[in-house]
Amino acid sequence: MGHLRATLEANPLTRLQKYLLHQKLLSQKHLKALEADIQGAIDRAWQEAQEQMASMGDSLQMFDHVYAEPSPYLEAQRQAWQQFRTAHEEAAHA
Repeated sequence: MGHLRATLEANPLTRLQKYLLHQKLLSQKHLKALEADIQGAIDRAWQEAQEQMASMGDSLQMFDHVYAEPSPYLEAQRQAWQQFRTAHEEAAHA
């Protein structure tokens, strides 16, 4: 836990946030509003990316026709992508 705390304290964004709050150049209310705006932008970008991906068809097709015979490594990548995609879809519907 000490390593995580040290890492967070060394993070330049965390240090800037603490400085701005300490100097009263930023309020907690404004900070929360900024965080909400940033999260909203991330959510919109993610949704747009998902819509673009959906319009491209099944993403597993990117593994098809790469080689005449798929290598074990390529098959492992395909399985890993399938597992990631399934886990993400389940989390989105939870």
